[in-house]
Order: sequence, then C-alpha cells, then structure tokens
Amino acid sequence: MQAYARFHRTSDQVPAARAFVRETLLRWQETAHLGDAVLVTSELFTNAVLHGSGSVDVYVTLSPTSLRIAVVDEGQREAAIQAGTLPSTAPTGRGLHIVDALASDWGKAPDPTGRTRVWAEMPRR
Repeated sequence: MQAYARFHRTSDQVPAARAFVRETLLRWQETAHLGDAVLVTSELFTNAVLHGSGSVDVYVTLSPTSLRIAVVDEGQREAAIQAGTLPSTAPTGRGLHIVDALASDWGKAPDPTGRTRVWAEMPRR
C-alpha cells in the first residue's frame, strides 16, 4: 500500500505532514511504529524545508515486511547527507541522529525525475 501527499515547502506545513502520516497509518491499522513514523516524518520534512527547494511530497509505503517514509523535494543536491557529530551545545542538527536511532535503515537517492528523496524504513512488527 502507498499513500502520497504534496505540501508547500514551509515550516508551517510540518504539522500537516505529520498528520497525513498519522492518519494514513491509523486508516491502515498500522500502529506499531506510529509515534516513530510521525517523528521521522517531522525530521525529514524539516530538513527538506531547510535545505530543499520547491514543493515537498511525502510518501508512506507499507510492504509485507516494512514501513517506509519518504520525503521528496525539488532539490537536486549532490552532497551526501549523514548523521554527523555535533557539539552538545549546537541548537540544531539532531534530526538525522533521531532518524538514525528510530529507523532500521535510511538514506538518500534521487527519485526517477531527479528530485531528492530521503527515506527511512522500519520493520513491521
């Protein structure tokens, strides 16, 4: 199963993206990772707002073995993303650490149209 929604790339759309994922998973009765999926969505969407361009698409994909959240923006960045080290006093930059802690796997890859797709996957329980 897959659900998709498009949002403006603005910080006021982060709650709407979280609500979309929450409502989708509730509709599918897939609640084992509900809180984690909503938090991952928030972090990935915020990164798209801060570092991306154009509109932002959120995909929720449920396979027999996993739940995948993907955030796609118009950017065509080549720079690698990673959960790097931060000083403990840094006010931002922990989003990918959170994603790394909650997801069994995550990464970045261009989508078929060349847009930037950042995804996180959690095994189904």
